[in-house]
Amino acid sequence: MATIAQGSAIAGDMDRQRFGLSFPNTQHGTVYLDIQKGIDIRTDPQFQTSIKSFYGADLETKGPVTTTSNLMAVGTSYSATSGSIPANLPTWVDRKLYDLTLKKTPLASGLIPRVANNGLFADYITRTSVQTAVWNPEGAALTSVSGTYSRVAAPMKYLYAVGEVSGPLMVASKVWQDALAMEIEAAYKAVKYLEENTIINGDVATGTTYLNGFNGFETSITTNNTTMSGTTEITLAHLDTALSTIRTPVSTYGPGEPNLIVTDWRTYYRIKQLMRDYILYGATNSLNFGFENMLYEGIPIIPDVFMPSTATARSLYVLDTQTQNNIQIRVLQDATFEDLAKTADSYKFMIKEYLTMIIVRQAWCYRYYNLP
Repeated sequence: MATIAQGSAIAGDMDRQRFGLSFPNTQHGTVYLDIQKGIDIRTDPQFQTSIKSFYGADLETKGPVTTTSNLMAVGTSYSATSGSIPANLPTWVDRKLYDLTLKKTPLASGLIPRVANNGLFADYITRTSVQTAVWNPEGAALTSVSGTYSRVAAPMKYLYAVGEVSGPLMVASKVWQDALAMEIEAAYKAVKYLEENTIINGDVATGTTYLNGFNGFETSITTNNTTMSGTTEITLAHLDTALSTIRTPVSTYGPGEPNLIVTDWRTYYRIKQLMRDYILYGATNSLNFGFENMLYEGIPIIPDVFMPSTATARSLYVLDTQTQNNIQIRVLQDATFEDLAKTADSYKFMIKEYLTMIIVRQAWCYRYYNLP
């Protein structure tokens, strides 16, 4: 072993013991590590044997290392809030991503018809009355009367979800899953979730959530709009009232034909309790998209998780989506992926769609709100 000149002697038994624990069978002043000269006595078998003999008895008194031993590294080495991770044992992360945000979007997925729209406006004309027909005697003067028409131009609205993944994360994430692919999927879902929410609850006059969106059922259905005062439970008689109201012509307007009922889960099961004696089990009522539903007079009742679900805020909608294409999602561009400018070591993207909702005649729909 290489040594250097001896310095002052090591004094005291305690000092010698401490020195011996770190450098067994090694003289003071010994060069034990010098990479340039190829010196590293730590790899010497005799040195390793001495270390084991010095520490062996002490380790045995502490007992064996087990899976319940203190094997966790304090998380401050990783982040201030990460807690601890195993320091001596590997962990295996499930390949499956458990998506706790998953929600169904039946209205945005086709229950409300989606219609291609070329242009920045959903521009349409309605006839609100026809000319008056009369009985006249032979040879009587004939007076012409015109029908009445109205034009509506609903502007397109623009919905975005923007994501960004750093370069290091894209590389490192591939040991588990592709972080970029997961973020793109999440952005698509975010767009559909907000679209579904806006179809039901959109109100451009209040708050910031829907400020630049379109009005939903809550704001648009104003003629047949009945409060339940926070205490009155929905009954089958209420459904009958809504159906008969929609099917009854009013003034110059023809009748509607309700074909969809949407509500929250509590109200859905409330109706199910009322109908339990009449439900025929064995045959399933499955819509094309597989959303759970039951039928009342042949009309599907759909529970939607984006409906308000707290007491006195719940609602039920009886809708006519088909008569004269009454309710439509007009789409200039459906959900589309697009790269954004690269200004850092990251990948930035967006999911965007341009669309709006029109209700040609909102009086062909019915709303019960303020349900308990």
